[in-house]
Amino acid sequence: MPKEQSQQSIQPFLVASLKNLLDVAPLYGSVIMQLPRLVDSHQSVPLGLRWQGHHWYLVLNPEKIQENFTKPDELAQGLAHEALHLIWQHPIRYADSQASKTAVQKGTDVAVNQYLPTALGPLPDAYDLGRVFQEYQKLLKPGLDSAEYIAALKDLVTTSDTKSGQPVDSHEGWEDSQGQGVEAGTALDNILRQAKEDVQRTGRGNVPGRVWHYLQEVLAPKQNWRAILKMALTQQPKKLGPTQNRFNRRQPYRMDLPGQRQQNQARLAVFLDNSASVSDHDLGLFTAWLGQISRTMPVDLQVFSFDSEAQPLKHWQNWQRQGGGGTVFQSIFDTLADQHFPKQTTVVIFTDGQGEDAVDSHGYHRVYWVLPPKGELSLSGPVGRVLKMGAS
Repeated sequence: MPKEQSQQSIQPFLVASLKNLLDVAPLYGSVIMQLPRLVDSHQSVPLGLRWQGHHWYLVLNPEKIQENFTKPDELAQGLAHEALHLIWQHPIRYADSQASKTAVQKGTDVAVNQYLPTALGPLPDAYDLGRVFQEYQKLLKPGLDSAEYIAALKDLVTTSDTKSGQPVDSHEGWEDSQGQGVEAGTALDNILRQAKEDVQRTGRGNVPGRVWHYLQEVLAPKQNWRAILKMALTQQPKKLGPTQNRFNRRQPYRMDLPGQRQQNQARLAVFLDNSASVSDHDLGLFTAWLGQISRTMPVDLQVFSFDSEAQPLKHWQNWQRQGGGGTVFQSIFDTLADQHFPKQTTVVIFTDGQGEDAVDSHGYHRVYWVLPPKGELSLSGPVGRVLKMGAS
């Protein structure tokens, strides 16, 4: 069946579903209204989101839609499911996730399905907390972030896990935004900003307060703290290393002496707050952003965890959190001094900000304190610069 004919065959059903969604949850419906549509008869599930040609698309498989949805309200819930993935920024956050695809699929679906509009009835075959318990005898708390659900599921699911049947949507198109995170993120922000403006003119309807609050945080002006860190690393004095391709400028007639040239890698020491006051959600954000730093910035990276003491993390990508104690920021600077880090080392501290009110920095001044959006640093007159993460 040609694409045009396939789309026309479900057009009345799609329009009725979108109208129902706009009536019940205008915010979700407005998000969907901002998306151009793309028909893909090869997609194995009814719905999906895809980054393609500088735009986010709502991907539809008409045949699968007709097979899986019998009433407009059911498809409306499927569209709400897609809108929530966008509001929580899942396609950006998990475009290059190191977790298994199955864990990401289930973890993000569990997160968003808690906020579907109840007035539309159930989403067919929705994956929720009850299904998690049924399949794995694992009782998870409601209202957690998707990163926490993924962390809880990653050791339970396998790539061949088919217990839950076919999902309602595909997450494959999220991966297409890899390497285009800035452009894809800007495009997504524009979609959410326009949807927010539309519903503010007409009333936002019955939307859970946590969803609305999160959207406010996402669209609030925020520091581009990653760009600030990148600038700090490019401005760090480069270490001189030997080279046989240059004369030694101090003794040019000594042919046996090597010359010197600047080494490209900057020195970066990162400290992850593992104290009891840091939530699993925030710690998940810290390690996720650390992963982005390690992949995108040419640095000589050394990673530590800290609470009352600092400990090196050689394999931080697979780090399993242990129970943390109290926060002692002094342990960071003592460790830097004890291990003879150069004073020009760039130091990045991911923390919730709760600790003592004064430290001796031992002369380290290129320090960046990175806090969650609502975090406040307890130090009075801290050395370095305090940055706030964007909500994510």
